[in-house]
Amino acid sequence: MPLDSIFVFREQVTESILQLLENTTLGTNGARYRHLDTGKRIQEIDNPLFLTVERHQKAIGNVTFCRRGKTWYIRYFAFDKMFQANKQKKNHKEKHSHFKEQLEDFFQEKLKPNSLDSIDSFYAYIDPNNAKSMWMAQNFGFHTVGKLMTQSFSRIRPVQTIDIEQCFDKEVYKKFIGDKFGTNAHFQSDQHDKGCVYVSRDEFGEIIAFAKISHVHWKIERLPGFLGGFLVRFLPFIPFLNKIIHPNNHQFIVPESVYIKNNNPELMEQFFESILKRENRNLMLWWVDQNEPLYTKVKHKMHWGILNRLVGVNAVHVVERTKAEIEPSVSPFFVRGIDLV
Repeated sequence: MPLDSIFVFREQVTESILQLLENTTLGTNGARYRHLDTGKRIQEIDNPLFLTVERHQKAIGNVTFCRRGKTWYIRYFAFDKMFQANKQKKNHKEKHSHFKEQLEDFFQEKLKPNSLDSIDSFYAYIDPNNAKSMWMAQNFGFHTVGKLMTQSFSRIRPVQTIDIEQCFDKEVYKKFIGDKFGTNAHFQSDQHDKGCVYVSRDEFGEIIAFAKISHVHWKIERLPGFLGGFLVRFLPFIPFLNKIIHPNNHQFIVPESVYIKNNNPELMEQFFESILKRENRNLMLWWVDQNEPLYTKVKHKMHWGILNRLVGVNAVHVVERTKAEIEPSVSPFFVRGIDLV
């Protein structure tokens, strides 16, 4: 592919790329946070392609793609401060212009009609308050095609109120996920053999509640919402809330592929709280399509917890760039939890 020599393609992460990603603070005007388990996450991503800008053998810019058949997910979009700013504004402008031209060439090449190695679309999840992410979307022809809701579920002292069990049979839970979510947009059947799965069954052995979970570790610099900056500074001194959020060592659970029989909000509360108890955690963050039937049924009937009352529900935009002849899907998006952490 005829890209400039400053761009390097890699299929394996390097220490320099990992260091860049680990030092990246995400968010701008809303929440600001840093991933503390990037080294683990980067080993879990599927079919990665790292497009890097390097200077003196150091990665100063990286775009990481997860190649999912004909649809590629943009997992990381990160740049070193030396790439983002320059005392000489002219050089800074030229540098961004050159990068933009080369990356645009890459997108056009991969979306070229009738090409043997072309794909159908690129997609990404972006915080609408994140200036860098919005810059990518606006400058490279991505359009908002959906929204995910960042829904918190918290308990200060979680209690296990229903019987739950871990499911260790990968074939069983992969089939279950496929049966329940296989028609969702961006669903890939080969991405579900990792992670911990919890189920609850009725007296006949039927699964009535299901969720795959991931443990996440962040450093929080600012929470979303009007009181976000205040809360982070004073959390260690706020009773109850300091049981849920630990800014310098924030650990929580991310559920995905959530199924609740009959979209029952009471069962869902019991199931989520029981998982928190079993995993010795106080918080879940659930990223879910705003049009997912389960979410639309339960969102106003659940007691989501104290954090939800303080910061509310925040939207993440799904942006996509497709071939001209490809129409974006109208079905809810299938969300892998680790894609957002």
